[in-house]
Amino acid sequence: MIKLMIIRVSLALTVLLLLLGANSFAFKSSDSPLPYIVPVNDSVKVDTVLKRAYRVMGTPYKWAGCTPKTGFDCSGFVFWCFQPVGITTARSSSGLYNQGKKIEFEDAEAGDLILFKGTDSRTKGVGHVGIVVSKKGEPLKFVHSSSSKQHWGVIETVYGGSYYVKRYIGIRRVL
Repeated sequence: MIKLMIIRVSLALTVLLLLLGANSFAFKSSDSPLPYIVPVNDSVKVDTVLKRAYRVMGTPYKWAGCTPKTGFDCSGFVFWCFQPVGITTARSSSGLYNQGKKIEFEDAEAGDLILFKGTDSRTKGVGHVGIVVSKKGEPLKFVHSSSSKQHWGVIETVYGGSYYVKRYIGIRRVL
């Protein structure tokens, strides 16, 4: 009886998706056995990403981590935050350099990625990434998973006057 109900619900969801167009929705790919559906207009996507990011504030840093249970590295945090809106981001900060569209610093908006050099000053490539949380025109703030001994894990950072200013590489828009 239960199997029959599950099949009927699955068929109903499939028909709904076909009628509305599969590109109109994104699916959650986490622990839940049943997907939830998120309409994919840009403001809803940004809200979904930011709510997800703030929900895990304080989660410890973990090299190569990409879940709240085990902890996050910077790209794993970004990957996890963007999953429910149907965007698969690279699992390395350097891989994010060519993803999305290049945006000028002054045009950065909530949901954009902000890229930085790594902590090794001899390396010029991308080594760290965060998600912009401020609105266009406001002082830039971003959330990220930091490996710094002073700010370990998922935190919010005000860009201006921070250690990250000298490491800045660029902004990418993936939404």
